[in-house]
Formats: sequence, structure tokens, C-alpha cells
Amino acid sequence: GILTGTLLTITLAVAGAGVWALVLPLFVLPLCFTVDLFIVDGWRPTFAWHVDRYRASSRFGLNRMASLTLVNGSNMLESSVMARAIGFAMLGVFGRATGMASLFCQRLASVLLGAIYPVLARVAQGSDAYRRVSALVLRLVAWLTIPVAVGLSLLRQDVVVTLYGDRWASVIPFVPAVM
Repeated sequence: GILTGTLLTITLAVAGAGVWALVLPLFVLPLCFTVDLFIVDGWRPTFAWHVDRYRASSRFGLNRMASLTLVNGSNMLESSVMARAIGFAMLGVFGRATGMASLFCQRLASVLLGAIYPVLARVAQGSDAYRRVSALVLRLVAWLTIPVAVGLSLLRQDVVVTLYGDRWASVIPFVPAVM
């Protein structure tokens, strides 16, 4: 799904599809999961509710909601503090730098974790296998994102000017901090 989405992005971009080259590939990975669930596994909804069967799913959902609440809350607090400290004009520049960091670093991690979640859901929580898989996921995300962040921090001048032009030159000092 990830490779197909990437190939579709490149193909559509080369073909001149414009914004569709960014939008359509977002549906490839969920489509792969849907085909796997309904066609390969043959799952069909039963519309029956059993608390014990959904305990793990609800715990997972609550953990995801809590982590997203913390991330969004920290972003809101960061924006509030930064707006007060450096003003709204510089907050926009900082936001551009944060967006660039998100594009290069967080995107890698989110695509990887989106692909790995189905595997993690099948491993018994609290087991040795779960701890090994969790440690492997953490190392893999670190091995992917840290070199990208360091490389972009070192090459920030060239990357910003090449990708975004001279208008974004004010972002360059913020790049190492946000990476």
C-alpha cells in the first residue's frame, strides 16, 4: 500500500494531475486494509455487541485519543506562548518551519506507524513479543527520522531556498529547533 501510494503520487505528478497527485494516493493504504479485511479475511459485520470483544479496541481508541489530545494541547500551548513571546508575524514564520519539519519528519513516522498498527494489534499486549516489536518500531522510527532531521538541519539553507524560494529565507534559523 505504501509503495503503491508512492508510485501513484509520482505517476500522477509526472502526468500533470496537479493537486490530485497529493490527494488520491491517501486512499491507497486504507483501500489495501479494506480489501484485506473484507476479501482476503472474509470478515463480515455481525452487528452484535460484546463488551469483552471490544475491550482491547476501546483501550486502543482511548489511548489514541489521549495522545492526540496531548499533541494538540501542546501545539495550542506552544502557539500561545510563541505568539506572546515573538509576536504573530514571527509565529507565522515559526509555523512555516514547523510545517516543513512535519512534512519531512513526522510524515515518515506516521506512514510507518499506519502500516504497522495492524501487526501490533495482533501481538499480545504485555508479552515479550510485544515489547520486542515496540522496541523495534521505536528504533525504526528513530533510524528514519533522526538522520532526516539532522540532514535537513545541516542543509537548511539549500533545502529551504530550493524547495520554497527566497521568500521563506526567514524560516532558516528555526529549522534546527523544529527538526
